[in-house]
Amino acid sequence: MSLKHVLAALTCLTLAPLSALAQENPPEEEVVVRAEGVDEAIRSFVGAVTVEAGRTDQIAVWGGRLCIGVMGMRGPQAQAVIDRIATHADSLSVDLGQPGCSPNLLVIFTTDSDQVARVLVEEYRRVLAYHVTDGVSRGRTALEDFASTPRAVRWWHVSAAADETGAVARDRRGIGGPPAVTTSAGGSRIENATQQVFTRAIIVVDSTRVAGMRVDTLADYISMAALAQLDPTADTSAYPTILNAFQDGSPGNAQLTLTDWDQAYLEGLYTSPTNRDASFQRRGIQRAIRGGN
Repeated sequence: MSLKHVLAALTCLTLAPLSALAQENPPEEEVVVRAEGVDEAIRSFVGAVTVEAGRTDQIAVWGGRLCIGVMGMRGPQAQAVIDRIATHADSLSVDLGQPGCSPNLLVIFTTDSDQVARVLVEEYRRVLAYHVTDGVSRGRTALEDFASTPRAVRWWHVSAAADETGAVARDRRGIGGPPAVTTSAGGSRIENATQQVFTRAIIVVDSTRVAGMRVDTLADYISMAALAQLDPTADTSAYPTILNAFQDGSPGNAQLTLTDWDQAYLEGLYTSPTNRDASFQRRGIQRAIRGGN
């Protein structure tokens, strides 16, 4: 089943546009890195938020064309979110689809994200790669956490093996199916023959829980969650990151945008060789953050 079909089906749920975003800007809160030393703090931050694509020992990126879709939000605000994500993706040299393309990154705004997440897991398992033949994901335990843990924003990524060009074989039946990749190299102890690239991602935003947040802050938070596969349970309170925009499930710092650490994290992720193992990729991210400090 394609994401286009998911889009049509989800319109039957109780989805509402995001109501009035912040009219007043609360005082900005300062995030201070622990006095454990910058290098150790960077290692801890990268280690806490970064997750691998399933059991592949690789960290996935958008390697093919990225097409962004937003539903459940008013047109101008939805376009602002799309533009903000696209700007960050373009800065990472991610190939962006043309207007009207079929979305492989779907951002859903809803007044009942708990219900939407549960319906997704129960009725669209193939889209979420519940079965290993449908793609690579974080697995069923993480999927149950996606469905059952109330959050202002929750995300789910599916990836697949791709060749050195980033090309993933397409299943003629649509989304899902085991990707068959032909490579010209057999890999080595240092480099792998394939890399993990995202094939689709779904982000569910609870419009009630994000009420009072500026559009640019929310769009940056979504961008970070969309462009990297992050651990939603990570405690990032000690680090300067957009991931601190929510505290206890509600907006806690409504003026945050992508920080220097966030931008360096994404740059390190997308400039490090993606056909290496996850530990090598993590070190590349750490070097990128360290270079900005």
